[in-house]
Amino acid sequence: MAASFCPKCGAALPPGAQFCAFCGSPAPNLGGAGTAPAPLPSAGPTPPPYPPYPTMEPSRPSPSRRRRGLAIAIVVVVLIAIIGGLAFYELTAPIVDVNEFLVWAPDNVCGLNEPNNLIAYQGFNDSPGVTDYFQFEVPNYNTSQCNLVSATTNTSGFTVSDATVPLSIAAQGTGTLSLNLTLPGSAWSGNVNLVFG
Repeated sequence: MAASFCPKCGAALPPGAQFCAFCGSPAPNLGGAGTAPAPLPSAGPTPPPYPPYPTMEPSRPSPSRRRRGLAIAIVVVVLIAIIGGLAFYELTAPIVDVNEFLVWAPDNVCGLNEPNNLIAYQGFNDSPGVTDYFQFEVPNYNTSQCNLVSATTNTSGFTVSDATVPLSIAAQGTGTLSLNLTLPGSAWSGNVNLVFG
């Protein structure tokens, strides 16, 4: 028995096949053996074969984009290093930490040595060796005018300079004393005595 062929795709059909194994079309009823049947008319034109898929290659950034990305990465790394270095320095740098300024007046100037008249001023912190400027409100607890003639410190490592003395303070009033305080050259923590006379 001669082979038969699919009228749609032309594939060879085994004897007795009812459908084409390649395109699924019904097999023709062959009237005569050994001849290929005439192709059946199709409903429309045969669609063109699928074009081959394009070869996909990964896109590569242009050299200028790579350089720009590298420059940005370098800038980010440098900024992180600078910020980290500054933070480390701030955490490890020596510091002078003054908890309070305590007033000491050996001759009881302005009544500052009376038991209920002791005063203290808020402290601060700064780097060793610098000179800081301060202003203090100094009270006069006496019923008459008092004269502040000196301001210094007996705290080791600190130096008072440029104090605005003599300073006259009215009875039961206050006066503003200004001075420069030079800090010790190394780390320090504690209270600083201000000695008024």
